[in-house]
Amino acid sequence: YNKEAVIAACQKALEHSDSKYEISQHRPDGFYSSRKWMVYMIIGAAWGEHHWKITVKDVPGGAEAEVKAWLGDSVSAGPFPVPFKGKTEDEPYISPSLYNLFFARVEYFLGLRKDWATCEEMEKHFHPNEIGNVLEPLCTLANSTDPTNPKPTETPVEYTGGN
Repeated sequence: YNKEAVIAACQKALEHSDSKYEISQHRPDGFYSSRKWMVYMIIGAAWGEHHWKITVKDVPGGAEAEVKAWLGDSVSAGPFPVPFKGKTEDEPYISPSLYNLFFARVEYFLGLRKDWATCEEMEKHFHPNEIGNVLEPLCTLANSTDPTNPKPTETPVEYTGGN
């Protein structure tokens, strides 16, 4: 696969993981993408951003992708809001499971695998040193979609004439 095909597959993998991901900067060798998130709890809320940087280069026999994901600034609000300084692209998530899930989804869009890699499937194969919700940038309760199981569309209403 060439660089452009891999970049397109990376973009589709993010957009199908969460439709709120938006490209914030296109580059000749890839893109930056981010999404805002918010979680409501009974006694509080939290919100912030997830960021991705995708860089792809042509190499002999195909293309090679470098992917970084990181948590941007966020706020946790119980009785009082508490801001948390986010990370930068120089401080990405260190999570084999997160990147394995991302690349499995990229492989789906490149036609290298026939099944959509699910969050539940990846949770069964967490690395022993991974703690917490390491898949959060790709796995959210409400937003994850499966392109192999499209949502049903409304049946068009047929016009039969009349006033």
